[in-house]
Amino acid sequence: VDSAVQSTPFVPLPGAIEASFSMSPIEEPEPESSLQEDRDTEEEEAARQDVPEKATVVKYKFSKFMATYFQRSSSCGGFSRRPLKESLLCYKDPVQSATAVYLYKCVMQFMGDWQEGRGRRPDDVTSGAIFGQIRQNQLKGRTFPLPTHRLTKLEKVHYIVGHGILYPSLRDEIFCILYKQIYGNPNQSSKALGWILLCLCLCCFFPSKRLLPYLRRYIKSGPKGYFPFCEDKLKRTLENGTRHWPPTFIELQAAKSGELCRVPVALMDGHVKFVLIDSATTARELCCIVADKIQLDSSFGFAIYISVFGKVYNLGSEGYRIMDAVSPCEQFGLLYGGGGADEMSG
Repeated sequence: VDSAVQSTPFVPLPGAIEASFSMSPIEEPEPESSLQEDRDTEEEEAARQDVPEKATVVKYKFSKFMATYFQRSSSCGGFSRRPLKESLLCYKDPVQSATAVYLYKCVMQFMGDWQEGRGRRPDDVTSGAIFGQIRQNQLKGRTFPLPTHRLTKLEKVHYIVGHGILYPSLRDEIFCILYKQIYGNPNQSSKALGWILLCLCLCCFFPSKRLLPYLRRYIKSGPKGYFPFCEDKLKRTLENGTRHWPPTFIELQAAKSGELCRVPVALMDGHVKFVLIDSATTARELCCIVADKIQLDSSFGFAIYISVFGKVYNLGSEGYRIMDAVSPCEQFGLLYGGGGADEMSG
């Protein structure tokens, strides 16, 4: 809730942001099923409903998955010092095969295992542009090459996770790339960044049914104290479905520290309450959190609004994910407001 609601009319947010909400600014939001699950594929739904029991996960070694599904046995090892020249998994679509190669290089750049782009950064390029460019190229049926100029950490996250959100068939490829580049990596800093990136992917999408048990087992082998954080991200994403927008800077920082996101919520009486949410928190859940924070017995009648540049949008009180609203607003701020935090120290 934002105090600006009291004096600011409900107006549509610009372009891509309004489209992301898929609802009128003065109408009640659509039911959760139409907002959050309209892009879930049949395979995603199967993966969500057929989750292996924890007792059976122990037998799924990632090396077995690689030997079974990787298109080249030479790719079945661990850490690579050079980007691969072809995708790990087999694709009939040449666009996705080419994109997988770009994704591998971007993962290596994020982890510090490959040199940054050395081209001159165009003056009209901002951090909020990456995901929009992926969308545009997807509509035109072509790949979006990894930019040749230096990218910020947040831009790399948007490039990798954005492709995973928009191309369900590339999600297993991304998880396999991360496993391969983390496993056997001699650089501890690089491995840590790999786990952070894996966590951010888990915040937004989950693997196919065939990869899920292998990924679950691998997560359990992660850093002590951090792997439960990753497990929770996977659990929450399986429950609430795939995100529509890539992670925010707040989520990137939270993944780095292994903590929840601390966000301010402005109440109608002018008070501000800070609450802890995660990447999958919905408007309904946030209403309950705030109601509990101010010691109300019920959240009935509450609704969540988001404000950007003086314009207010109604997220309702149902299944819309809070970070799916924050992310486009953050990108809009970077595109048109100038500045904004878009870098994370290694």
